[in-house]
Amino acid sequence: MKNYWNGGVHFVLLLAIIHRMRKGKSYRGLAFLWAGSMLATQIVFIPSIVIGKHAKNIYPAFWLNLFFLMLPIWTAVKLFNRPRELPIIPADKVAAEQKKSLLFRPIDLLLCITVLGAMAFTVFRGFVVLECTLDVCFTYIYQYEPYMKDSVAFPKVMMLVFLFYALPLLTLLVYGLTVPGCTWMLDWTLFIAGAVAQ
Repeated sequence: MKNYWNGGVHFVLLLAIIHRMRKGKSYRGLAFLWAGSMLATQIVFIPSIVIGKHAKNIYPAFWLNLFFLMLPIWTAVKLFNRPRELPIIPADKVAAEQKKSLLFRPIDLLLCITVLGAMAFTVFRGFVVLECTLDVCFTYIYQYEPYMKDSVAFPKVMMLVFLFYALPLLTLLVYGLTVPGCTWMLDWTLFIAGAVAQ
């Protein structure tokens, strides 16, 4: 599946970024999606090969993947350090919008509830992959996601990455939705979306 994702989605994202660069348009959002997706792919791929059933068959060319790990990190750092171009909105309009409670911002409330649901599901899947003895975890792994019991380490590493890295970032997004004026949230949302999309 990784080959389809790299050969398809990453390639199309890179072509779209190049096209937007050539046209002189902003490519920041696409670059964050690509960096998040590529970083998540490599964070799962490299440890999974090293600790999985294929660990005895590692060839020297495998270590070229470290380059593909460093490239999205470098890209993300460069993008995060570059200031974002925000639309010009009158100060009184911004102040009025930021005074509203979360209950009076229905889109933010809906997104907050959705992210909280994703967080709960991430914790549940983390428990499942850590072989929790609850009946619901046992039923889930055999009925819905039996590949998590496979001897290759990819599904386990993916769920642990989601549990230990994506969960804190999702918590940060909930904070950004409840506290208005967090301009950093635009970039981090795209970065996390790229990482979780695969």
